[in-house]
Amino acid sequence: MKKILKILLTSTICCLLMANVVLAKEDPATMLTNETENSTLFESAEETFSSEVFDTLEETEWSSVTETDIDNESEQTEFDLPSTADISEEVETLTVEELEPRAAAPIITLSKTEQIIPKTASQDLVNQGIILYKITVTANVIDSSTGRAYANKPIIFGFNTNSKVKLVGSDTSTNSNGIAKAYYEVRGTTKFTVTAKCPNVTKTLDITPAESCSYESSFYITAYIIALESDYSSSEKVEASGISDYKFRKKFLDAVKLNGSGYSSDNSFYIRYNSSTGKYEKKDPVTATGTTPTVNRTIAVDNYYIPRYNTTKQYGCVDITNIGKRKAEDAGGGISGYHIDVFVGNGTAKVNSFAYSNQYKSVKYLGNNKTW
Repeated sequence: MKKILKILLTSTICCLLMANVVLAKEDPATMLTNETENSTLFESAEETFSSEVFDTLEETEWSSVTETDIDNESEQTEFDLPSTADISEEVETLTVEELEPRAAAPIITLSKTEQIIPKTASQDLVNQGIILYKITVTANVIDSSTGRAYANKPIIFGFNTNSKVKLVGSDTSTNSNGIAKAYYEVRGTTKFTVTAKCPNVTKTLDITPAESCSYESSFYITAYIIALESDYSSSEKVEASGISDYKFRKKFLDAVKLNGSGYSSDNSFYIRYNSSTGKYEKKDPVTATGTTPTVNRTIAVDNYYIPRYNTTKQYGCVDITNIGKRKAEDAGGGISGYHIDVFVGNGTAKVNSFAYSNQYKSVKYLGNNKTW
């Protein structure tokens, strides 16, 4: 009789121990930690059942059970009390996510944190007179339940379909402060929508680039003039290819070739150098865009970096540190890359008095075709 009761007792203890494992999932500190505790639990229960239950049951319905029945039942059923090691192993297999409370949904804040005209880009800096901007978008992600940084979590950046926008780089996870960044190239002031997903929460931000924007790179500054023949009065006179019946100071012709145009004080008219034909022409000064070079307005630029596009008349306007606002109206054979040649007037005296030649200056793009 006691064998059957012990079987029942063993089953009960097993249930208690398995309940202990379940509790460990909520708080591992509650788990029984050594076999002595398990053994004590078993012995205590057996003693209680022996003194208070066994005798009572023997005198009631169990009295009809034969010894043969008990032996057969005992041989068919075996219950082993699990050891503390078995239970510990079960708890150790629990993952961090099972033991820790599930994190609340994150709160994502998106903001445009920087806009520049980049030093290097994946595409032309100027295309058909339209400038390229690079915009940095920053995601700040926090846990909504704690207000703490949502650190080291995967994040995916994107944008709405737009042919003038390109995602050129982004973080794939938040940092220890819950911060992640993405970088977009945008042609002109095209409005677009940024998306950020972390991990199952999506946030959007509408962005319209500001037209006025600083270049990431500084520009090398030089100055040019309309040459004056009177500055070269000691030079010998020679003929100019393309202009017959007149002679000009040789060094004056060299200066015209360098600057594009000049005023012949000996002959009282302007001449220009045509770089495509290699000849001089009896014509008034004119810029590459067809305007008259004007002090405090005209600059010569490389149109890959600052817009100067005659087809749609897109002429970039910039603000040069210490020099002021200027308009991209001219070009020059020696003007390439981050180089601006500033028109300063007539004669070498104007170049000599220009304080910013051969210096690098910060430049801010103001937009195209501005007036001031």
